[in-house]
Amino acid sequence: MVVLFALTVAAIVYVVTTKSGTQLAWSQARAFLPDGLKIASVEGRLLGPLTIRGVDYQTHTFHLTVVKGQLRWTPADIL
Repeated sequence: MVVLFALTVAAIVYVVTTKSGTQLAWSQARAFLPDGLKIASVEGRLLGPLTIRGVDYQTHTFHLTVVKGQLRWTPADIL
């Protein structure tokens, strides 16, 4: 049980703190995007800064296009 917990924590840390981990998570999450949402690329780390390019979201009554967006946050802000 301890080994399973340690592996889970290590996987989360890898995904959140490394660029390659973020790319791995993005490649898996891409399959779950809702219809009408397209994202060209995701660069950086989930911990920040994270750059998202080529966002296009379209429904029957709404259309949003974002060329580039950047997320910078500090985990301590959550507390």
